[in-house]
Amino acid sequence: MRQPLPDAAAIAALPPDGGPEFNRLIFASSPYLRQHARNPVDWRPWGEEAPDCDRAAFEGCGATTSPVGAHRAGASAYGVEDLAGNAWEWTSSRYPTRRRVFQKPV
Repeated sequence: MRQPLPDAAAIAALPPDGGPEFNRLIFASSPYLRQHARNPVDWRPWGEEAPDCDRAAFEGCGATTSPVGAHRAGASAYGVEDLAGNAWEWTSSRYPTRRRVFQKPV
């Protein structure tokens, strides 16, 4: 189970690298990124700049997905694109979308 993150005042008092307990993601505005603030890796999503809608289709960048290659500013140093954002997860399932309610026989 994940430990809760500190409040905004405690986060503001941390050093720029997050200190010994956190990495730089503790300062991210995205709840998804902040949940990884205790990972022992010095995460930098896109270098020193915060992710934005020019780099990937994240929550708050519009209500739809984007075509492949639409966020060229988010390409890696090797030119790889579309590694983040756009769609949370697409799945196909053979299970019905409604839950069945089973009751014990009386």
